[in-house]
Amino acid sequence: MQYKYNGTIGLTMVELLLSLGLFSISLPVLLLIFSTAHQLYEGYQARMDSQYSCRCALYWIMEDFRTGKDFEVLENGSRLRIVNDKESILYYVENNNLFRHSTTKMPVAELISQISCQELSPQTVEIIIESTIGSQAYRLVTRSSFRNQDDA
Repeated sequence: MQYKYNGTIGLTMVELLLSLGLFSISLPVLLLIFSTAHQLYEGYQARMDSQYSCRCALYWIMEDFRTGKDFEVLENGSRLRIVNDKESILYYVENNNLFRHSTTKMPVAELISQISCQELSPQTVEIIIESTIGSQAYRLVTRSSFRNQDDA
């Protein structure tokens, strides 16, 4: 609203104070909404990163395992050695990273807190990969056996 008083146009003092008061009340509410939305987004992003890391780690292990000839579970299941025609590949977790060690040491996935392997039969292994972010853990469990090399 604009008023004309003695030839000047503008807001009255009451209108100005009222608009500033409403603005000062609504601004913190908007900031709280945006802050909450940002925290939720970061939480979901961290969970997606955790799931992606577990799936990527499992992909690498399964690719080597399915083409391998033999495997060995070491150190109470915390390490897995896969032997194929060309090399021996060792998988283990160090500093929340999964490493693939054959001729060189290569990080495969980050955010991996634990790998656990159990030999179910001479040709079958159960692999559990766990990723922990904050208080939430994501666990991926699979069982696999060697591919029949005669069919390839």
